[in-house]
Amino acid sequence: MNENVGIFLRSYGSGRLRDENTMREFKKMFESPLLKNIENAKSFITKYIFYNLWLQYNLTMEKYEDAYKCAGSAVELCENNLVMLKGKLNNYIFSLNNLINCEIRNHKYKEAESTILKMENVITKHSGSVTEANKAFIFYSASVARLSIHMESFDEKKLYNTETEIQKNISMFEDKIPVYQRIIFYYFLSASNFIRGEYGKCIYWNGKIFNIGRTDLSEDYQCYAKIIHLISYYELGYIDSMEYALKSAYHFISMKKKVYKYENIIQKYLRRSFRIKTDKEMTDMFKEMKYELNVLLKDPLEKNAFDAFNIIYWLDSKIKKIPVIEILKAGK
Repeated sequence: MNENVGIFLRSYGSGRLRDENTMREFKKMFESPLLKNIENAKSFITKYIFYNLWLQYNLTMEKYEDAYKCAGSAVELCENNLVMLKGKLNNYIFSLNNLINCEIRNHKYKEAESTILKMENVITKHSGSVTEANKAFIFYSASVARLSIHMESFDEKKLYNTETEIQKNISMFEDKIPVYQRIIFYYFLSASNFIRGEYGKCIYWNGKIFNIGRTDLSEDYQCYAKIIHLISYYELGYIDSMEYALKSAYHFISMKKKVYKYENIIQKYLRRSFRIKTDKEMTDMFKEMKYELNVLLKDPLEKNAFDAFNIIYWLDSKIKKIPVIEILKAGK
């Protein structure tokens, strides 16, 4: 079961369930009597698995406070049993990563920043046991977490500083990060620049995702990268490149295991944009697109798509003719 949940995470990437059948299958996994009470877990490793399975369940069900409690319990379990983790710190590092994600989900940004530092300090505190793979994961996790914090708090300066710091160290770890995590890593760098209006840099980071080649890993993030790529060409006025990017995005979305309403609406309007002649027609189209997407926010499965990439902020910026970052700050 633990492996099944892991396969799901690597496949979807964004960790969001977006259809009823998958949701039912996922819930069924947690009907096992062994998962009803922590007392059923007798060893360190079974307790560790128990907390992390329920952590993922609560995240998927959007019970973020419960997920935060599970993540904290897993970290506490590891810190009380560090002697058992000697020579294998993966469990502790992954637990800290999960706690960071839950702290961000619950808008506990100061706590998250403290936990990031605790995770980074593992490298020096446990220097005799930490591996190169551990170091690469810590770099990846800390980078994505800091970008996420500053994207959610809409801090443009800190986003820029974080990316600058990442650029200093990326060459040491980039190739050591597993493919599904590398896609997420590049996506967050692209999304960070999208918020700041640095569309040329969006194209650069998205290009690194596309250079990996077609893979079933982190598929949602690949899809959103295609959309950001196309919008970036639009913003930069690269009309010739837009046609290729549109075909590429259309092909990728069509080839997904399952195409959802969110992607279909975006695809429909992006194709329509090529036939528009005036600024007024374009603004009217953006308003129609925003209306259709807002309807999806009432759908508990479809609204999950907005979690990783909310195009409505960009549509508002086009309608109101102000930068995306200003739209985000105004809605804070």
